[in-house]
Amino acid sequence: LLQNDPLVNEFDISVKEPETVSRFLGNFNFKTTQMFRDINFKVFKKLLTKSKLTSITIDIDSSVINVEGHQEGASKGYNPKKLGNRCYNIQFAFCDELKAYVTGFVRSGNTYTANGAAEMIKEIVANIKSDDLEILFRMDSGYFDEKIIETIESLGCKYLIKAKSYSTLTSQATNSSIVFVKGEEGRETTELYTKLVKWEKDRRFVVSRVLKPEKERAQLSLLEGSEYDYFFFVTNTTLLSE
Repeated sequence: LLQNDPLVNEFDISVKEPETVSRFLGNFNFKTTQMFRDINFKVFKKLLTKSKLTSITIDIDSSVINVEGHQEGASKGYNPKKLGNRCYNIQFAFCDELKAYVTGFVRSGNTYTANGAAEMIKEIVANIKSDDLEILFRMDSGYFDEKIIETIESLGCKYLIKAKSYSTLTSQATNSSIVFVKGEEGRETTELYTKLVKWEKDRRFVVSRVLKPEKERAQLSLLEGSEYDYFFFVTNTTLLSE
């Protein structure tokens, strides 16, 4: 996997065997780990400068790593790979355009998805942002949180986050007065300017809907909009909803 990483290829890094790497990493402490994170930022910034990109998309996500036994820092949490086992929950950021790792860190297995995301975003911006670079942060619904949104807004960056289908949103999207624009592959879109109950202000939501399978639609009630699956995305971009 690492042999195909752009950063590894760019700097002609020799990838060692897993056992060698494991022994090497075993000597790490917090200070050395932070040093390597700082070095990684510098390497990524060099790659970014060389690319001459003026806008990038950074995807933030998390992944569960199953462990056997009692590994340090591991705990029981959401572990779809092996239910009931201890695990780590890794949070990481990748640049879509460069297909390169930006930063990340290991968390305990019982950590909530969005924990630490706002701090990670601040760290990314502090290390790579420049006046001529626009950053779009893209995340799934696990990161649908106003604190994260406010952090990105305060840093002058863009965001596109999949929203959870709260009743505040679905009730508006299924209102008969809402007009959807037909798109490709049966998908229809519209947009809302609204806020959730505890939010401070309205924000732009792009709403997408697709017809449910015919067999499923036949079993549904006659409620308005019940024949569709709805998807919500909150964003501060000017991208067209289509």
